[in-house]
Amino acid sequence: SNGDVLAVTVDGSTGYYNYQDGNYTSTEEAESTSTLPDVTVTTQSKKESNNSAGLPLSGLGLGTAYGETKMFNQSNWYDLAKGRSYSQRYFGNQSRAAEDVRAAKGLSKTVSRGFRVFGWGIGLWNQYSIINDNEMSNSQKGIETGSNVISTFGGVYGAAWGVGWEAGRVLTQQVWYRQNVRPHIQDALCITRDEYPKLDPAFQGLLNNLDAENQKR
Repeated sequence: SNGDVLAVTVDGSTGYYNYQDGNYTSTEEAESTSTLPDVTVTTQSKKESNNSAGLPLSGLGLGTAYGETKMFNQSNWYDLAKGRSYSQRYFGNQSRAAEDVRAAKGLSKTVSRGFRVFGWGIGLWNQYSIINDNEMSNSQKGIETGSNVISTFGGVYGAAWGVGWEAGRVLTQQVWYRQNVRPHIQDALCITRDEYPKLDPAFQGLLNNLDAENQKR
């Protein structure tokens, strides 16, 4: 916008260009940039969490959900003593008493419930982390809460969703992704770029000219 200043240093000398009314005009060359405030440029948007700790936590949640389903489900149950799964229609045979089967089945069901409660604990802790993450906007907290509900109460498929969600978070924090992929996704969705905006044609022309001059030197 009008008033923006571009400072370009070539071979130790710095030139300043002021943007106004669609053009860049060169200002007096200076020997030092000490009069300009320090500016730190990052690729991380404000109010966006980049916490990657959720990936191992979601992996633990997936293992917990699998353990719950493996130990006891509508079709099968896992006998810890025998080290094998049995159908829910199995009630014993000539070599194993029904009482022994009921006891083993009850233990399997109890362990399954233990896995379930542990999984709920992971989800509760994750929700606590979401609420107290100061890097998140309120809208992102709402989205993260919805994903956490799915991963906590969605069984194995929900837990797999959680792993994919957290893996996606790690991917989208990579610099190459934010530079080369994210801007084009924003363009496709008609969302204004917030990190790598499209350059003004006049600005791009100036950079091309400066690059050409630098190549000559």
